[in-house]
Amino acid sequence: MISRDQAICLLFCEEYNEGNAARLRKRIEDMKDFEICYENDPQDPVLIHLRLWHAKAFKYKRYE
Repeated sequence: MISRDQAICLLFCEEYNEGNAARLRKRIEDMKDFEICYENDPQDPVLIHLRLWHAKAFKYKRYE
């Protein structure tokens, strides 16, 4: 399993390190209504609106 921070760096195609993870995590947090999730493969992250996540919680899984 990969971490949420690793997935965020994957999503933005940036190298995983503490600096990139913190900067990109803030970028997602600033969007407020979006969350990083995955369907089947944790190494294939997607950014979805929280309403979609609530509507299809069985389909999208959040990172720990």
